[in-house]
Amino acid sequence: MTDETENLPDLSPLSDEQIEGLAENQKQIFLQLDETDRRFFADNFTAQSLGKALDRRWETLQSRARLAEFDNRLKESLLSDSPRQSAQSSLSGGDLAVGAAGLAGAVGIGALASQIAPSGKASWRGVQPGDLVEPLAAAFARQEKTDMQFETPTEEGVLHGAVYIRTAHGLIPGLTLTLTPIGESTEIYISKVSSESVMEAIKHGSQKLLDLIKDGLILSTRRGGVGNLFDLAGSMVNSGVDIARIVKDLDLEDKAWEVVQRAAEPLQKIYDERRALENAARARLEKAWDDYYHCPRCSVSFGAEDTECRVCGTARPEKPALPDPRLPQE
Repeated sequence: MTDETENLPDLSPLSDEQIEGLAENQKQIFLQLDETDRRFFADNFTAQSLGKALDRRWETLQSRARLAEFDNRLKESLLSDSPRQSAQSSLSGGDLAVGAAGLAGAVGIGALASQIAPSGKASWRGVQPGDLVEPLAAAFARQEKTDMQFETPTEEGVLHGAVYIRTAHGLIPGLTLTLTPIGESTEIYISKVSSESVMEAIKHGSQKLLDLIKDGLILSTRRGGVGNLFDLAGSMVNSGVDIARIVKDLDLEDKAWEVVQRAAEPLQKIYDERRALENAARARLEKAWDDYYHCPRCSVSFGAEDTECRVCGTARPEKPALPDPRLPQE
């Protein structure tokens, strides 16, 4: 009788050093690969690099599974909505034409940004979000390798924007920017986008995307269909577009910070100079009131009707024309 365990995959293609360098979960990943892939990983990765390569392979497999699951859920939702389908019988999944920029527009740049942990944050005094839109657009919008879009500000004045990369797959978001007004300052988040985060944004915005499909909105002139939407996201993860690498090669993050700094620093300098003058004027006014209440020579308090100090005879200064800034103002 043949032992069934003889046909199960094992770690034999790996060297002792490779096996020793793997965590238990990485060994399980290796065992779940087919024979061709096991041989490929064994032959092409050192003991030091094999673990990371297996982790990346597992992320890709999970991404494909999540993509297929979401694809099926969306198609089932469309098919189950029979009243709306019959009302728009001429509209089918094939009528949805969407490029990568349309995808980000469908789910919302803000939704995309919410799926990405900020990689950088800074703030500048005397700057409002709108002050940075034109400089950023001049640097990235309608350029040879990039484009840029901003959403309508939120009720709180927060601006969400994205820098898009021009690729053979269309416009793909590479950076997200969040500009948040805080008092007289603006806090800036700049986050790098990954392929996985784009797919998470698709899921996050699935209801909005579904509504757009039902309403018959055509998001771009490129023919595609519902399947094309998922093919696009899948291709970014599985076969061609390494967003993180492109962002790095184009120095997008550094360039974005340089643009923000170049635009914000002069405004902050003007703001700081104005505040310094205001603070100096306030200090002089406070000193004038202190001298009115207390003798500037010996610090004895003046009485309500006193015209000079009762101790040293110093004349009481005139009452300031402006109100004491330390007191509640009417």
